[in-house]
Amino acid sequence: MKKHLYILIIILCLPTFLAAQVNIQPENAVNTGILYDLTVPVSGIEKYDGTTTSATNTLKNWRQIYFELSKAVLNQEDIKSSLEIKSNARQYLKDGIIPIGLQLYHYNYLNQSLDNYADGRGGLNFTGVEIPVKTVFSSASLKSKTYNGNEVEFALAKNLILSNFQSLPQSYFIQFDDKDSWLPINLDETITHSYASTGQKIIRVKAVFENGIELFSAFYFDVIVLLTPPPTATWSVVGDIPYQGDVATGEAFVYLSDENTKLTRPIIISEGIDPENDLGWEDLYNLLNQENLIEDLRAEGFDAVVLNYQNTNTYIQRNAFLVVKLLQMVNDTIDYQNQIITVGPSMGGLVVRYALTYMENNAMDHNSNLFILFDTPNQGANIPLGLQYLMFFGKDLDQAIQDMVDMLDAPSPKQMLAYHYTDPPSATAGPDPMFDAFFTELEGIGNYPENLRKIALSDGSGNATGQPFQPGDQVIDYNYSSFSMTLKSNVWAVEDHNTSQIFEGKAFILFLMDDELNVSVYSEKPYDNSPGGYSPTFAQMDSIEMPYGDIIALHDNHSYIPTISALDIDEENLFYNIAADPAIMQKTPFDSIYWSDQNYEHVLITPYLKEVIFNEAMRTKPPEHTISLQPGWNDLSSYLDPQNKAVTSVTGQLGDNMIILQNLDKVYWPFGGINTIGDWDYKSG
Repeated sequence: MKKHLYILIIILCLPTFLAAQVNIQPENAVNTGILYDLTVPVSGIEKYDGTTTSATNTLKNWRQIYFELSKAVLNQEDIKSSLEIKSNARQYLKDGIIPIGLQLYHYNYLNQSLDNYADGRGGLNFTGVEIPVKTVFSSASLKSKTYNGNEVEFALAKNLILSNFQSLPQSYFIQFDDKDSWLPINLDETITHSYASTGQKIIRVKAVFENGIELFSAFYFDVIVLLTPPPTATWSVVGDIPYQGDVATGEAFVYLSDENTKLTRPIIISEGIDPENDLGWEDLYNLLNQENLIEDLRAEGFDAVVLNYQNTNTYIQRNAFLVVKLLQMVNDTIDYQNQIITVGPSMGGLVVRYALTYMENNAMDHNSNLFILFDTPNQGANIPLGLQYLMFFGKDLDQAIQDMVDMLDAPSPKQMLAYHYTDPPSATAGPDPMFDAFFTELEGIGNYPENLRKIALSDGSGNATGQPFQPGDQVIDYNYSSFSMTLKSNVWAVEDHNTSQIFEGKAFILFLMDDELNVSVYSEKPYDNSPGGYSPTFAQMDSIEMPYGDIIALHDNHSYIPTISALDIDEENLFYNIAADPAIMQKTPFDSIYWSDQNYEHVLITPYLKEVIFNEAMRTKPPEHTISLQPGWNDLSSYLDPQNKAVTSVTGQLGDNMIILQNLDKVYWPFGGINTIGDWDYKSG
């Protein structure tokens, strides 16, 4: 799963000096410690100057401002790392609180070529030059949207006040609507606001200093949904089994059916990939409740147990052992006769697949009778290899690109991606060694669980219809040229059993740099345009505003989870016509497989797939026989043999209305403390 696999890329093929390595004379020339001329001025930092006309910012641009400042700071110890900022934000997000971060910095900015001050020895000489000092005051919520708009909790996070000011503001104020008055807010104080409508909102923050100076900032905040029902309970889950020296942790959101007062008929749903590791209950509920799936299942007496991993980017095996722990916790809670349904969307399917297989291989009873894998990369996932090299080329120049490369280099993406970039580029497209190691290990313990019904669903076409472009076609076109600058970042789809260029990157800036990267590879399979659940990455890139030139997406989507992979079809041809093969079930390890009539976005629950999941879940429910009783004596019999045969259980719904039950020679009389019937015999009236 993903909250969409957003690859928010700004291609900034521009140079920066390494500020910490620049020798500046005189030493006090940069009196703020930040020489903004050492970075690429892309964020429009001067628009966020703290005046009443200061521009409204986005979370992405807020991060870009900080990225640029971190490149321009002369002493890296004076600024926090992006990882530390994200970690600080998660401390609030895990409690359902949206943290607001502030940047208050003075910085020096000449806004002219530094070549004029080069000393010929790799340093800069500003003798006799007074470098102007500017101010940036920028705010943003570290989560830019909510699915619970009628009750949003915000906090002005103390550990997210990022500043080089000698004295911080004396007081802060917040305004949620232009019609509202300014509300005082203290650091780390939780403040709740209720929105009456969905849509994009503007939140304003004012900082007041002891000398009376006021600074203003504003940021966008999206209200997606006004109300998300809260979970019934939240469990802390810690794995017992370590993998590679550590255990996984997470939380399980328990959402009971209205019919149940305790966990009774559980459906365990595993989270998928979450690159930022910032999804919470509200995000997961709205992702899983497409087509009202969760609520319709609850209406039938099922309870949802949604497992949210602390880190989805770690080893799949490590999180699988967290699933093992959760299964044990659930089985310790429920009536063991009520078996568990397990569901794994996207990467979550691989995690649960490993967990259930491991348990069977080690004689551990998972007590699950149905396993649903939804658009799971059972044979691998695909992020176009040309895009991966684009990110690699620009990884040191933009925060969003760096974050994506960090994600690609994490264990679970390496274990899932059928093609993974290499440094230096390889002549043949292929996976990271961790891919083969994972699937070999999985096969070694059994490959799939056997003691249950297992089904696979795909958002991809089953009739061999691929994405609307051909192998080798260009998918991204970015070219900018001027007298002093040439920028290129062009991407092509991989070929089918052929060698071709997949990436062309060039960054030329007069007197400063001339870097380029051209990648051609031999590709065995045309993953990019294959039938499958797609990701709209190309279209998302096209929508990005570039500082120089314009990104043109020649196609909107690429295959992310090929249909062949999701259904684990034993065929090398990614375009194999599954729907036309009457013996297709002989080519898959599943008991049933379901594909789509066309290619849909990854983990989109279409009406058809909703019906499949719902009907499969309903098949696990034991049949029911409803008997109407009147006051007084009744004749009573049933054609069903109940799972729990104890007569105390069968008549439990009657409560105190139950007086006496008897057959020809035995009696159950609760008030008299007599029970000679014991177990219900459906053959006896």
